[in-house]
Amino acid sequence: IAAKLARGIAIPLGECVKRLQDLAHGDLHSPLPAIDNKDEIGQMVEASRLVVSDLTLVIEDIGYVLGEMAEGNFNILSKHRESYVGDLQPVLQSIRKINSSLSDALAHIAQSADQVSAGSEQVSNSAQALAQGATQQASAVEELSATVTEITQATLENSQKAKESSNLANEAGAQVQVCSQ
Repeated sequence: IAAKLARGIAIPLGECVKRLQDLAHGDLHSPLPAIDNKDEIGQMVEASRLVVSDLTLVIEDIGYVLGEMAEGNFNILSKHRESYVGDLQPVLQSIRKINSSLSDALAHIAQSADQVSAGSEQVSNSAQALAQGATQQASAVEELSATVTEITQATLENSQKAKESSNLANEAGAQVQVCSQ
């Protein structure tokens, strides 16, 4: 009777210990032993089942929320808020704070990007106006250069004609002297 009683306690207890060790190593999916005892061992197995179930939900929920945030969806809510009980509540609050902080930071980045874009557009418009002004000035300088060239040519022609006139006047003066003599 003692051996049977010991096995009735030791076997379920050993299975429960094994499952809790697996849980300690990150195994959330292996099933707990099926023990239907209503005694303390049954209660311990049921409590372990609830712990594993709640931890599984919390970890899956954290993965879901962080995955959505990684994809850029910051308008996300936890699917299993009720599983964050006791010492797990600060985890949910921290996730919410991270989400809020990232949302705010991205909103500021978007606003800054809009301001940079507007500033870039203004710089672009100013550069375009400056380029247009430079083109107009280049045209004006080209016209001025052509005018100066024309004036220089006209001056050279006038100088040539003045020399010719001077020569003619000198000849006329010489002929007047000849006539006068």
